[in-house]
Amino acid sequence: MKVIVIMLVGIIFILFLFIIKLKADLHHINRQTHAKLNKESHFIITNDVKMKEMTNLCENLNLMYEKFYQAQLNELHKENEFKEMLSSIAHDVRTPLTSVQGYLQMLQEKETTKENEPYYQIIQQRIDDIRTLLEQFFFYSKLLNNDASWETKSYSLYESCCQSLAGFYNQFVKAGVEPQIHFDDPDYTIETNLDLLQRIFDNLIMNGLLHGKGNIWIRQSGDELSFTNEIEETCSIDIERVFERFYKADPSRIHISSGLGLAIVKEIAEYSKIKVRVQLENRFFSVVLDFKDIHQNKSHGI
Repeated sequence: MKVIVIMLVGIIFILFLFIIKLKADLHHINRQTHAKLNKESHFIITNDVKMKEMTNLCENLNLMYEKFYQAQLNELHKENEFKEMLSSIAHDVRTPLTSVQGYLQMLQEKETTKENEPYYQIIQQRIDDIRTLLEQFFFYSKLLNNDASWETKSYSLYESCCQSLAGFYNQFVKAGVEPQIHFDDPDYTIETNLDLLQRIFDNLIMNGLLHGKGNIWIRQSGDELSFTNEIEETCSIDIERVFERFYKADPSRIHISSGLGLAIVKEIAEYSKIKVRVQLENRFFSVVLDFKDIHQNKSHGI
């Protein structure tokens, strides 16, 4: 009986040591997994306990990481191809477009009559639309490729917004739109790059003009600035996709649009440490910018 007890104690002790060893091996595998996740290292995950199940676990983890790594490489390759494509489109089309503009001006100087003037205006409008489209492509490509350095200074949010609005005066008159602007704090200042900030404002204003119905409401409250417009009843917006490049809520609309407007807003906002979100209440669509992280206290000056 005593021998049996000793044997059982020995077996329990061996099992206890094995469990401790197994736990240590699992901890070792877990540390390796954590390191691969956080450091993007490409070492092979190994195990110390020579068990088929533990070996299979490590092999499967290594296979999973290898597939994940290859998927990342493929995605990066596609992204680089996309950037090159955008840049090529912007450059290759710009020259022939300039030629078309020149020929149109020659025709207007030589053969302008009351009958053909409206057609010339339509052609000019289309040329301007395409030029704007190409400019969006070019800017988005430059943004993705980090081809420029953006100096930051202190600016008044209200004044910067008004400057952008002034640039759309003719479009507002043509559309019969009178922007409604309200700032709780006209002295609110931020540290940012003015060109990037106004690009955000320009894209949001243009988005409201192209896809909105009626007026545009711009309101600042606290750290947030919102751009709101009513949308057509026939327009269905997927707010989870509005920042995707080339997303269009209503592809059938006649306006020429790159589908990059809000994607550019998102890219610039992330670069500039501005939080951005969208909301849809009834038929009112809003893009909300949060400047808390780059807000400057009044004591800093302007």
